[in-house]
Amino acid sequence: APSTNSKDLGSIWVDDSIGALITTLQMIGELDNTFFLFQQDHGQEGKSSLFEPGVRISQFIHFPQGNFATSRFDGVVSTIDVGPTILDYAGISSSVPAYYSMDGRSWKNAAQSGSNWGEEEVCIFGEMDQDRSVICGCDKYMRIYDIDSTISGTVADGKDTRYGIEFAQEMLFDLCGGDSTY
Repeated sequence: APSTNSKDLGSIWVDDSIGALITTLQMIGELDNTFFLFQQDHGQEGKSSLFEPGVRISQFIHFPQGNFATSRFDGVVSTIDVGPTILDYAGISSSVPAYYSMDGRSWKNAAQSGSNWGEEEVCIFGEMDQDRSVICGCDKYMRIYDIDSTISGTVADGKDTRYGIEFAQEMLFDLCGGDSTY
């Protein structure tokens, strides 16, 4: 038997568990009526950093009855949008009950139409320790409180050198620039 790296065991367990769940749903005829949302963890490289692996994660949806116009939705969303989106797919208003409103908004209509819901109007704010970032559309601004400090997870442990950039206290990036550098 091939040796397995212990780091892979969690992924293998999740894969096997979801496979068993999908097989069972197929057997009872409910797979096409089941909504799955998988969200990736940041992984060790991105933890405690405002660089992309620390603030951006993949999310996968399975819902055959969703009538998706596109197989890929690149809109900027946040984890606070998951609740309103799932409720929207279930046909439940996210403002019910009226005295409790949810943060976030459903991206169901944008994903089904392939419209990417106007990325330029959505901004995602991030913070790690005393460092801050904001992503609006393709633009990302980062401000590092103290680039010589060991408090910054974004600077610590060589994270600032992994991306081949000249590090500064304030940085502006074009995330849609099309090249392979950060």
